[in-house]
Amino acid sequence: MNIILSIFIGLIGVSVFFLLIREIVAWYLKINQIKRLLERIEENTRKQDSVQEKR
Repeated sequence: MNIILSIFIGLIGVSVFFLLIREIVAWYLKINQIKRLLERIEENTRKQDSVQEKR
């Protein structure tokens, strides 16, 4: 019974660790995605500004 409890607690610990790491990675990737999107928006805004200045 003691071994089963130890295995169960170990599985719960590994599951919590996996979910925590997964959340951190998803957060990090989301920040990178937002950064790329903002850079594209800035690039397009600069293109529009340069076109309007030529008129």
